[in-house]
Amino acid sequence: MPTTMLQGKCENIPMPDNSVDAVISTFALCSVDDPERAMSEIMRVLRPGCAVHFVEHIAAPQRTFIHALQRLLAPMSRRFNHGCDPLADTQRHFITAGFWLEDLQRREFSGIPMISGRAVCPKQRPQS
Repeated sequence: MPTTMLQGKCENIPMPDNSVDAVISTFALCSVDDPERAMSEIMRVLRPGCAVHFVEHIAAPQRTFIHALQRLLAPMSRRFNHGCDPLADTQRHFITAGFWLEDLQRREFSGIPMISGRAVCPKQRPQS
């Protein structure tokens, strides 16, 4: 299957509207500078009914040891780990942008919570 890998920022994808069949994101959406803009760009380039296939780490539930540790490490992580925000709320960003989540799974890896699944671009998009 022919594929194209682009180098650039997710907040400004150099592709035409409705031109992409799938987006794959693995541990990347935590590092975008503007998550809302990134989700808007992903939705713009995806064809209706197509999806983002993702695996992402997320913030642990509040008032847990892991969440407190993520909060403590967040400033250093953002500065020294390519902008990675250990408190990312990727699920909320997908939903706010208008994606439908399918096959959402929650897991932990060494105590770090993660989600995986598909965020589907709706066939009828909201008017902006």
